[in-house]
Amino acid sequence: MKKLVSILLAVLLCATCFAVAMVPASAYIDGTCGANVKWAYEDDTGRLIISGTGPMTDYTTNSPFANISGLKTVIVEDGVTHIGIRSFMGNSHVKSISLPSTVKTIGDFAFAACTSLNDVWLYGGLEQVGDSAFSNCGAVSEINFIGTSAQWDAITFKTGNNVFKSKERVYYSELTQIAGPGGYVGYEGNETITKSIASKGELQMVWATPADGYRFVGWYRDGELYSTEAELTLFPTENMTLTAKFEKIEPTVEPAPYCPWCGGHHDNAGLIEMVIGWFHGILAMLLGARY
Repeated sequence: MKKLVSILLAVLLCATCFAVAMVPASAYIDGTCGANVKWAYEDDTGRLIISGTGPMTDYTTNSPFANISGLKTVIVEDGVTHIGIRSFMGNSHVKSISLPSTVKTIGDFAFAACTSLNDVWLYGGLEQVGDSAFSNCGAVSEINFIGTSAQWDAITFKTGNNVFKSKERVYYSELTQIAGPGGYVGYEGNETITKSIASKGELQMVWATPADGYRFVGWYRDGELYSTEAELTLFPTENMTLTAKFEKIEPTVEPAPYCPWCGGHHDNAGLIEMVIGWFHGILAMLLGARY
């Protein structure tokens, strides 16, 4: 019986080890892709995040992340100004890309032959799209553009980017709330900066919450007073940045009580001091009269 139990335990242990071995480890790889730009990829989410400041590297061959088979989403953060040549060329797994307002140029063939790409987000700060940057991207369903039609018309599209002519554009507006010293913004009232995106002309809201000892003054846009309402409903048709201004509440000084004897105002300390002065004066008079 003991031998049978030992055999069963050994089989169970082997099965457990095999099951653990079959669970794939989460792969996390990263590197640099510019003088001040870095990238990080996590296999669990299939997401690649590019961050830093300045331009990405222009590649003569594929970039180090262009052929990652599990790559689904590319997010470029604020600060990056240029998407490098051939950065994602030929990656048939990428489904979504999101570029920030700081990106001014997209290099030649940057997303060429990304045949699974169907979700594209671009900002109004974009100035130029390079040759065939989005060629052979037939799965793109629509172009999501955070900006105005005038900003779109100002972009220079080089040859081989027919996807931007054949696909529908959907315009969005971004609303940024920034809290000045002495308060917070956002629905929860605990943020210093928040951003929200909605279709052009759709309802968006901003909230300003003063910290203890402060009061809300108003929302400012480009240095000019925009509204004095702390909770504000908007229907923006362009990107907006509103800054909440707060000011410190100065303590109110109550006037000292009126003294009917002398016709003045004195606080308790002043009244006591005055009575002591009277007492000293009377005492001096009595002593002077006695001697």
